[in-house]
Amino acid sequence: MPTPSKPISVIKQEGNRRRLSKKAIEHREKEEKNLTTGYSFKEWEAVKSNVNSHNEFIRLKKIFKKIDKDDALHESIMNRFCLLHAECIEFEAMSKTILANINELETALKAKKIDFLDYINAKNSLLDNYMKCDKKIMEKRKAMLDIEKENIMTIAAALRSIPKKSQEESNINPYASFQG
Repeated sequence: MPTPSKPISVIKQEGNRRRLSKKAIEHREKEEKNLTTGYSFKEWEAVKSNVNSHNEFIRLKKIFKKIDKDDALHESIMNRFCLLHAECIEFEAMSKTILANINELETALKAKKIDFLDYINAKNSLLDNYMKCDKKIMEKRKAMLDIEKENIMTIAAALRSIPKKSQEESNINPYASFQG
Protein backbone atom coordinates (compact mmCIF):
# COMPACT_ATOMS: atom_id res chain seq x y z
CA MET A 1 0.00 0.00 0.00
CA PRO A 2 1.54 3.34 -1.02
CA THR A 3 2.22 5.88 1.68
CA PRO A 4 0.06 9.01 1.64
CA SER A 5 1.63 12.04 0.04
CA LYS A 6 3.12 14.57 2.41
CA PRO A 7 2.12 18.23 2.40
CA ILE A 8 4.44 20.37 0.33
CA SER A 9 5.55 22.27 3.45
CA VAL A 10 6.87 19.00 4.92
CA ILE A 11 8.60 18.08 1.67
CA LYS A 12 10.30 21.49 1.63
CA GLN A 13 11.29 21.18 5.28
CA GLU A 14 12.81 17.74 4.72
CA GLY A 15 14.77 19.06 1.76
CA ASN A 16 13.17 16.58 -0.66
CA ARG A 17 12.39 19.26 -3.23
CA ARG A 18 14.84 17.71 -5.68
CA ARG A 19 12.29 15.05 -6.56
CA LEU A 20 9.73 17.65 -7.67
CA SER A 21 9.97 20.27 -10.38
CA LYS A 22 9.22 23.91 -9.59
CA LYS A 23 6.01 23.54 -11.56
CA ALA A 24 4.99 20.48 -9.52
CA ILE A 25 5.76 22.30 -6.26
CA GLU A 26 3.65 25.30 -7.32
CA HIS A 27 0.84 22.97 -8.38
CA ARG A 28 0.91 21.09 -5.05
CA GLU A 29 0.90 24.35 -3.08
CA LYS A 30 -2.07 25.63 -5.09
CA GLU A 31 -4.01 22.38 -4.69
CA GLU A 32 -3.32 22.20 -0.95
CA LYS A 33 -4.56 25.75 -0.57
CA ASN A 34 -7.75 24.81 -2.46
CA LEU A 35 -8.50 22.16 0.19
CA THR A 36 -9.10 24.83 2.83
CA THR A 37 -11.85 27.38 3.36
CA GLY A 38 -9.46 30.13 4.36
CA TYR A 39 -11.46 30.77 7.54
CA SER A 40 -10.25 29.90 10.99
CA PHE A 41 -12.45 27.67 13.17
CA LYS A 42 -14.61 29.46 15.75
CA GLU A 43 -15.51 28.51 19.28
CA TRP A 44 -19.13 27.61 20.01
CA GLU A 45 -20.96 29.33 22.88
CA ALA A 46 -21.31 26.02 24.73
CA VAL A 47 -17.54 25.62 24.59
CA LYS A 48 -16.89 29.22 25.68
CA SER A 49 -19.16 28.88 28.68
CA ASN A 50 -17.29 25.84 30.06
CA VAL A 51 -13.82 26.60 31.46
CA ASN A 52 -12.37 23.16 30.71
CA SER A 53 -13.68 22.98 27.15
CA HIS A 54 -12.65 26.59 26.51
CA ASN A 55 -9.07 25.90 27.66
CA GLU A 56 -8.88 22.78 25.49
CA PHE A 57 -10.23 24.73 22.50
CA ILE A 58 -7.56 27.40 22.92
CA ARG A 59 -4.85 24.72 23.21
CA LEU A 60 -6.04 22.90 20.07
CA LYS A 61 -6.46 26.11 18.11
CA LYS A 62 -2.82 27.05 18.79
CA ILE A 63 -1.63 23.61 17.71
CA PHE A 64 -3.74 23.59 14.54
CA LYS A 65 -2.69 27.14 13.69
CA LYS A 66 0.96 26.15 14.02
CA ILE A 67 0.55 23.37 11.43
CA ASP A 68 -1.71 25.50 9.18
CA LYS A 69 -4.77 23.29 9.78
CA ASP A 70 -6.78 25.93 11.67
CA ASP A 71 -9.61 25.75 9.14
CA ALA A 72 -13.37 26.14 9.49
CA LEU A 73 -13.80 22.62 8.07
CA HIS A 74 -12.57 21.32 11.45
CA GLU A 75 -14.77 23.65 13.54
CA SER A 76 -17.49 21.23 14.57
CA ILE A 77 -15.00 18.44 15.21
CA MET A 78 -12.85 20.62 17.48
CA ASN A 79 -15.84 21.99 19.38
CA ARG A 80 -17.33 18.53 19.96
CA PHE A 81 -13.97 17.21 21.07
CA CYS A 82 -13.60 20.07 23.56
CA LEU A 83 -17.08 19.47 24.98
CA LEU A 84 -16.32 15.77 25.40
CA HIS A 85 -13.04 16.65 27.06
CA ALA A 86 -14.84 18.85 29.60
CA GLU A 87 -17.46 16.14 30.24
CA CYS A 88 -14.67 13.63 30.92
CA ILE A 89 -13.16 15.97 33.48
CA GLU A 90 -16.56 16.38 35.16
CA PHE A 91 -17.13 12.61 35.33
CA GLU A 92 -13.59 12.09 36.66
CA ALA A 93 -14.33 14.61 39.42
CA MET A 94 -17.55 12.70 40.24
CA SER A 95 -15.55 9.48 40.43
CA LYS A 96 -13.12 11.04 42.88
CA THR A 97 -16.02 12.27 45.01
CA ILE A 98 -17.56 8.79 45.07
CA LEU A 99 -14.22 7.26 46.12
CA ALA A 100 -13.89 9.88 48.87
CA ASN A 101 -17.39 8.98 50.08
CA ILE A 102 -16.41 5.31 50.20
CA ASN A 103 -13.36 6.22 52.29
CA GLU A 104 -15.59 8.25 54.64
CA LEU A 105 -17.90 5.24 54.99
CA GLU A 106 -14.97 3.02 55.93
CA THR A 107 -13.82 5.59 58.50
CA ALA A 108 -17.33 5.76 59.96
CA LEU A 109 -17.47 1.96 60.18
CA LYS A 110 -14.11 1.80 61.97
CA ALA A 111 -15.30 4.50 64.40
CA LYS A 112 -18.47 2.43 64.92
CA LYS A 113 -20.66 5.36 63.82
CA ILE A 114 -22.68 3.21 61.40
CA ASP A 115 -24.03 -0.30 61.43
CA PHE A 116 -22.23 -2.91 59.27
CA LEU A 117 -25.39 -3.65 57.24
CA ASP A 118 -25.87 0.08 56.52
CA TYR A 119 -22.19 0.26 55.55
CA ILE A 120 -22.57 -2.62 53.08
CA ASN A 121 -25.73 -1.14 51.50
CA ALA A 122 -24.21 2.35 51.22
CA LYS A 123 -20.92 1.00 49.84
CA ASN A 124 -22.72 -1.13 47.22
CA SER A 125 -24.76 1.88 46.15
CA LEU A 126 -21.63 4.04 45.87
CA LEU A 127 -19.77 1.34 43.97
CA ASP A 128 -22.69 1.03 41.52
CA ASN A 129 -22.55 4.79 40.97
CA TYR A 130 -18.78 4.61 40.55
CA MET A 131 -19.08 1.89 37.91
CA LYS A 132 -21.75 3.85 36.01
CA CYS A 133 -19.56 6.93 36.16
CA ASP A 134 -16.54 4.95 34.95
CA LYS A 135 -18.60 3.54 32.07
CA LYS A 136 -19.57 7.08 31.02
CA ILE A 137 -15.95 8.18 31.17
CA MET A 138 -14.91 5.27 28.95
CA GLU A 139 -17.70 6.06 26.45
CA LYS A 140 -16.60 9.68 26.26
CA ARG A 141 -12.93 8.73 25.92
CA LYS A 142 -13.81 6.34 23.09
CA ALA A 143 -15.75 9.10 21.35
CA MET A 144 -12.76 11.41 21.77
CA LEU A 145 -10.43 8.77 20.34
CA ASP A 146 -12.77 8.26 17.39
CA ILE A 147 -12.77 12.01 16.74
CA GLU A 148 -8.98 12.08 16.94
CA LYS A 149 -8.67 9.20 14.48
CA GLU A 150 -11.23 10.66 12.10
CA ASN A 151 -9.67 14.07 12.25
CA ILE A 152 -6.27 12.68 11.36
CA MET A 153 -7.75 10.52 8.63
CA THR A 154 -9.64 13.48 7.21
CA ILE A 155 -6.47 15.54 6.94
CA ALA A 156 -4.56 12.61 5.47
CA ALA A 157 -7.38 11.94 3.02
CA ALA A 158 -7.35 15.57 1.93
CA LEU A 159 -3.62 15.38 1.30
CA ARG A 160 -3.98 12.12 -0.62
CA SER A 161 -6.54 13.73 -2.89
CA ILE A 162 -3.95 16.11 -4.33
CA PRO A 163 -3.03 14.87 -7.79
CA LYS A 164 0.68 14.20 -8.28
CA LYS A 165 0.71 15.99 -11.63
CA SER A 166 -1.12 19.04 -12.91
CA GLN A 167 -3.95 18.58 -15.40
CA GLU A 168 -1.77 19.78 -18.30
CA GLU A 169 0.97 17.26 -17.46
CA SER A 170 -1.49 14.38 -17.11
CA ASN A 171 -3.11 15.11 -20.50
CA ILE A 172 0.18 14.58 -22.30
CA ASN A 173 0.37 11.12 -23.82
CA PRO A 174 3.82 9.68 -23.04
CA TYR A 175 3.59 7.42 -26.10
CA ALA A 176 2.86 10.25 -28.53
CA SER A 177 6.57 10.90 -29.15
CA PHE A 178 7.14 7.29 -30.25
CA GLN A 179 6.36 6.57 -33.85
CA GLY A 180 6.21 3.01 -34.97
